[in-house]
Amino acid sequence: MSQSDTANDLELTAATWAVRVDRGLSADEQSQLAAWTGEDVRRQGALIRALALLTAVTDPSGMAANDPEPVRAPGLSRRALVAGGALAAGFAGLAAVFGRQMVVGEVYSTPRGKLRTVVLADGSRVWLNTDTRVRVHYRRDRRDITLLAGEALFDVAKDPARPFVVRSGTVNVRAVGTSFSVSRLPERPTEIMVREGLVDVGADMPGAPPVTHLIPGCRAHADEAGEVSVRHVGVPSVLKALSWRKGVLDFQSARLEDATLAFARHTDPKIVLRSPDLGATRITGQYAANDPKAFARSMSESLNLRLTEADGVLYLAR
Repeated sequence: MSQSDTANDLELTAATWAVRVDRGLSADEQSQLAAWTGEDVRRQGALIRALALLTAVTDPSGMAANDPEPVRAPGLSRRALVAGGALAAGFAGLAAVFGRQMVVGEVYSTPRGKLRTVVLADGSRVWLNTDTRVRVHYRRDRRDITLLAGEALFDVAKDPARPFVVRSGTVNVRAVGTSFSVSRLPERPTEIMVREGLVDVGADMPGAPPVTHLIPGCRAHADEAGEVSVRHVGVPSVLKALSWRKGVLDFQSARLEDATLAFARHTDPKIVLRSPDLGATRITGQYAANDPKAFARSMSESLNLRLTEADGVLYLAR
């Protein structure tokens, strides 16, 4: 701390930073905060006190019990900070909580061919399909998830005071406590499937259509303009479509072209349909997501197709 910093100056600056942290920091502000607290350990303590005071002021009970905790990562939460245990973890952990998780949000991802399950700070569980990225940002009044790419299933812990909102492009999928999936794939509308509970779907833009309410067993598609089309396929069909959680692709009267694209998302070799009319052929069955060769052989036998392989590509033709 510089010689010109008085105790009042220190506390006032810390209070200013606490307010900024609470409403969200830009990348530049995160760097500035890291530089300011890194110069003197007393600044870290002042910031902790300011955050504790801010929590007490904004929570009528004076407790932080209902405050959103950061995504479960280095084991730090605002409650832990208020309790005074953060200093022992060192500034690196403190900066990670303030600058990366509580403000910017934690990004979880899977590479092609891999699946992942993440338990969030409130007990909600997220299943990530292959080649998927989500950003988690918990606020005081809501739980924000951004689906950046791919497909995810959300089992949402009930918290009526903080809705759980998944954003896919301009589409917002809102719930309180339920189970639903959202997929965002190239050149396709956002798809939502509801396994349990109630879900609202709408677009975050002026002039968008009214919110659409979904019940269990619904399969909906929402475009960037907020137009939502809904089919009630039933919960058993939704569960079959979510079999990817077990490494299985379950097709129920699916187009063969869509099935080959599903395999391409998971692994090689790629399957190419050489006969133009094959893509619209409807198929049903369960197949291991990591074995496109077995799927191609099955299609060859059941549809009486020719299967050839060249340069690491599987070709199906009449």
